[in-house]
Amino acid sequence: MEWKLKIFGLSAPASYVDALQTADTFLWAWVHRDEEAGRRLISGGLSDKLQKEKTEDWFRDYMVGVSNPHHHSFEIGQGKTINSKRLSFSVTLYEHYTGEPNAFEYKGRIEVIQEGDEWRVDFLPNTANNQ
Repeated sequence: MEWKLKIFGLSAPASYVDALQTADTFLWAWVHRDEEAGRRLISGGLSDKLQKEKTEDWFRDYMVGVSNPHHHSFEIGQGKTINSKRLSFSVTLYEHYTGEPNAFEYKGRIEVIQEGDEWRVDFLPNTANNQ
């Protein structure tokens, strides 16, 4: 796949793709209500902030949600470099009530930072839990 990008003159730095993968993986964990996978992807700074500012169960509630509406899907936009160790991606998260014709959408952003050799989520996108 990489060679096709080069033929058309397109390429992306490995660091960008790694940051995007972290954002995608975190949002996939949100859709699948996987608190443990999501928690493994947050930065030390975000973890500290959540412990100081939120209740103990807040992150679990953010990731797991309620049975209805349920986390349904997400869209992620092209990343914007804030600095060499921080990127921001626009996102839309969708929650859907079973049997309803429309879903709720929450527009926001997710930010990832580089901690050592790893990219971690440092800013959470909007949902009903944090608007």
